[in-house]
Amino acid sequence: MKKNIVFFILIFLAFSLNVSPAEFKPSYICLFDEDSSSLPMEDISKFLKLSGFSGGTTAQALNSRIEGADYLVLSKGNLAPQERQIVFEFLKGGGGLIVFLPKVYDIDFFNKIGVKSYQIYPGSFYPVLNKDLFKSEAGPAFSPQRGILVKTSYGGKIKQPGRGNVFPERIPVRDSTPLIKIKDSKGNYIASAAVMLKHWLNPWDLSGLPPLKWFIFSAKSIDFDKEFYSVISSLISNQALVKGLNFTYPLYYPDEEPAFSLELFNPDKEKRVKFLIEFYQDGKTVSSIYQDRIIKEGLNSFELNLQKKFSPGLYSVKCSLLGATNNVYDICDSAFLVSERGLSDNSIRLDVKGGDFLINGNKEFLWGVNYYESTRGELNWLWPDIYRINKDFELMQSLGFKMVRIHYHHPKWFKDYLVQAGSPLVDYFPDKNYLPGEYDLRVLDSFVYLARSSGLIICLDLFTLVPEEMGDPRGWLSLTDRITDQVKISRQLEFIRIIANRYKDISNISWDLWNEPRVPEEHKENLKIWAQDIISEFRANEDNHLITLGCDDSLSLADILDYLCVHTDSVKRENVLTLKLLELPVLLQEFWLAEDLSREEQQADELKNVISQLKKSTFKGFMPWQWTSQSRLWPHSEPEKWDNDLGLFLREDGTFKPAAFVLLNYR
Repeated sequence: MKKNIVFFILIFLAFSLNVSPAEFKPSYICLFDEDSSSLPMEDISKFLKLSGFSGGTTAQALNSRIEGADYLVLSKGNLAPQERQIVFEFLKGGGGLIVFLPKVYDIDFFNKIGVKSYQIYPGSFYPVLNKDLFKSEAGPAFSPQRGILVKTSYGGKIKQPGRGNVFPERIPVRDSTPLIKIKDSKGNYIASAAVMLKHWLNPWDLSGLPPLKWFIFSAKSIDFDKEFYSVISSLISNQALVKGLNFTYPLYYPDEEPAFSLELFNPDKEKRVKFLIEFYQDGKTVSSIYQDRIIKEGLNSFELNLQKKFSPGLYSVKCSLLGATNNVYDICDSAFLVSERGLSDNSIRLDVKGGDFLINGNKEFLWGVNYYESTRGELNWLWPDIYRINKDFELMQSLGFKMVRIHYHHPKWFKDYLVQAGSPLVDYFPDKNYLPGEYDLRVLDSFVYLARSSGLIICLDLFTLVPEEMGDPRGWLSLTDRITDQVKISRQLEFIRIIANRYKDISNISWDLWNEPRVPEEHKENLKIWAQDIISEFRANEDNHLITLGCDDSLSLADILDYLCVHTDSVKRENVLTLKLLELPVLLQEFWLAEDLSREEQQADELKNVISQLKKSTFKGFMPWQWTSQSRLWPHSEPEKWDNDLGLFLREDGTFKPAAFVLLNYR
C-alpha cells in the first residue's frame, strides 16, 4: 500500500451476525489515508465487516460512487475542497457517517458538520461501555485518542443577533449517545471516546430525507470483542428512533396519575417495534410498560397513562427500543417529579448579617454558579429536561456549590422575541399568556424542588426576558420601558403576587430583579423607584426572600437591596468599587473565564489564580458564568462562540473539564 494514496471502497452488505432479511441493508464508501488515519485499514475493514458490512470493490472516484452508498466511512486528514463539497451534499441528503477520527484532521470541515474533539488529560483512566446498550460493563481493548463532542445543526439561515438575544434560535438538533465513556480512577466521567448520533436535520422539520445515524470513534487502536460488533450491527440495521418521552407536567401531585407521550421516528416503511418503558426511584424499578406496536413512516406519537399514583420523589424513566432478541438499539432517558401540594420547606436558608452571608445561620463564603442546561438551554422553560437538570444539580452539590443562578424566561417571551426578530421558527413555539399558567408554574416548581433536593439555594433573575406586556422582548440592554411604563409595571406586579404567594414558605430562594439593566444615567432614579415597587410587592405578600439586582447597578441601590452584585472578569475590580465602605455582602455574581476547547488547561490555571485572589478580596461569594458549554449550533456568530467558550466545569456531553477538578480539589 503506497502512502498518501486515498482509497475509495464501495461495499454492499452481506448477511452477518444479527441482521435479519427484514432489516436495513446498508452500503458504504470509505475515504482513507494511511498517513493521517489513526488506525490501519485492516482494523477499519475488520470493524466494518464484523459490524454488518462485508466484501468490497475499489471505486475510482468519490463523486461517481458515493451516490449509491448509505454510509461514508472516513479516516482521512485534510480533505480537498471538492471532497468536502461532495461529503456535505451526501450528509445533507440523509447519508450516514462513520468517522475514525484521524490523527491530524480538517478542523474547518469537522466544525462545519458539528464534530469537535478535546484533549484527554494525563492520568489514570479506563474505558467503560454504555451499560444501556452493552451487557458487559468492562471496557474494550481501546486506546482513546481524544474526547469527542458533537455540536448541533440547523436547517435554515440564522440572523446575526442585534442585541445579543438569539437564544430561541440556538436550538438542539442532534441527540448524542456515548458508546464508550472514559472514566478516571475515582469514577469521574472525563471523556466520550465513541458516540452515536441520531439526527442531522432540524428536529422542528423532519419533512426532508430522513438521516441515518452517525458514529464517531476516537482511538489509536481498537480490538473490540464480539458483543461490541453485534451491538453496532443492531444500531445500524434498526432505523427506528426514540424522538422524545414527554410528560404532561414535569411535576405531579400524589393524587394525580402521570400521563405522557412517546414519540418514535420511523424513516422507512411501516414496521413493527417493541419498546420497554421503565420507571425508577432510588435505582429500583417501581413500574414498567411493555408494548409491541406497528408504526407508520415518519413521526409516530402515542399517548400513555400509567394508571398509577406515585408518592413524592424523583422518578427517572428509561425508554428502550428492542430488537428481535430483545437487544436494546435505542434509548431515551427522562424524569418527572411528585410533590405535595403547596411547596413548603425551611431546610436551606440564606441570610445576611454584618456584611456576610449566612447559610442556615452559619457564616459562609457563597460558592455558586450560573446555569443553563447544556442541550436545551433556554428551552428548559418550555420543555424542561428534568433528568439532566437533576444530574447537573447533584454534581454541583458534589463540587461544593451552595447557589445556582438561572435567568427566568417568561414563557410568552419566546414567541414575542421571535416575532420581533422575524424568525421562521415562530409557529413552532406555543401561544402563552403573559402570566404563567399551571404548566409553566410547575416548570418553575421543578427547578425549585430539584435545587432544594441537592442542597442548593436557587437565585432566579425575574425581569430580564419578558413578554411585550411587561417590557421590550428584545432583551435587557438599556431598554427602559419596563421601569417607566406604568401599565407594563402593573403586569409585572401581577406576576410578583403569583410567585410570592406560591413560594413564600420555601426558603431556598433568592430573587434577582433584572440582569444587567445598564440603563442610561437619566433613568437611574427610575430604576430605583421601580426596584422599590417590586420589592414592596414581595413584602406585601409575605415573601421575605433576599433580593438583589444583577450587575454593578446594584451598588447604587444598597439602601433597598439585601446584597450587592458585581459582573466582571477580574477579581481586582473591587479596588475601584470601594467595597469596604459597603455594609452589605458583595457577590461576584458573574465571572468570565472564556477559553475554547484547545485551552482547557489554561482555563483551569486561570481559575486557580482567581481562587487565590478571592482569598485576599472582600468579596463574600463567587459565581462564574457558567456551569457548562452548550450543545446548540456550531459558531455562526460571536455571541455563540462566547457562550460556548464560557462553559467552565462541564462539557456539553457531561464530562468534567479540568477546571472542575480545580474546584473539587479546593473544596
